[in-house]
Amino acid sequence: MPTWTLTALDLPLRFVWKISRNASAAKTNLVVQVAGHGHTGRGEAAPNVRYAESPALLAEQFGALQAAGLARVETLDDLDALLGAHPVAQALSFALEAALVQWLAGRAGSQCGSGWACRRRPPPRPPPSRCPLCRPAKWPRSWRRSGRRALSC
Repeated sequence: MPTWTLTALDLPLRFVWKISRNASAAKTNLVVQVAGHGHTGRGEAAPNVRYAESPALLAEQFGALQAAGLARVETLDDLDALLGAHPVAQALSFALEAALVQWLAGRAGSQCGSGWACRRRPPPRPPPSRCPLCRPAKWPRSWRRSGRRALSC
């Protein structure tokens, strides 16, 4: 059975975040981790006051899920059934799903997981062989006469 944990992550903000409702200089997000069978998955929950979410509420809901059998969840269907019976805030629901998908992908030997759209990274592009745009006065005479609007020098 996998082991589920919830860890608070205090994030100091570089600038004070101000909106009409409040201002804050820090944000507390929560990291859900599922581990077992030699693999680990993580998901991040970012509580939003607009939806009446708080770190304390998410921690409380996580505790209720653990009491309801979160440790027995090993598939997305299991998670859907548990969340159907015990609804939680969207932020926590997303974090649980993200952690589970990452964990399942690791168990399947994939980076994406079974049934998920997965793209390989495109090959690196060669650097452009041109310089940045320059002023028309620096254009070669033949280019100025051609009526082009931009030219890489």
